[in-house]
Amino acid sequence: MKHPFNEERCARRLLWEYQNYDRLIVGVDFDNTIKTVKPDSSCDELIDLLRRCSEDPKIVLCLWTISENYQELKDKYDYCKSLGIQLDYINDSPFLAELGGNKKFFNVLLDDRAGLESAYNNLKYVLDNK
Repeated sequence: MKHPFNEERCARRLLWEYQNYDRLIVGVDFDNTIKTVKPDSSCDELIDLLRRCSEDPKIVLCLWTISENYQELKDKYDYCKSLGIQLDYINDSPFLAELGGNKKFFNVLLDDRAGLESAYNNLKYVLDNK
């Protein structure tokens, strides 16, 4: 018996959200998600997926990082831009602005420490089936 949070169901739900809402908010971590820190990892497939997201006007890319230093944030933004990844927000989200709150909300979060493989597969499913 499949539990209610199996990968197929999560992918279909994300696709439904993409098709039924004005936008899909994608949270993205930086270290070991966009830029490799460990020598034994690669971010190439994820970078390709984020490029595809950047081309879709319904997908909002929000970079979330612990850094609050302006120069570090600018460097991360410039790095992403050089890879063809267009970030819409850094440490911010349109959802937060609309509600006046501070809860972080994403339809999907791409983070090497938070189920990256599953999130990658679900988002790829959306882009392949929209």
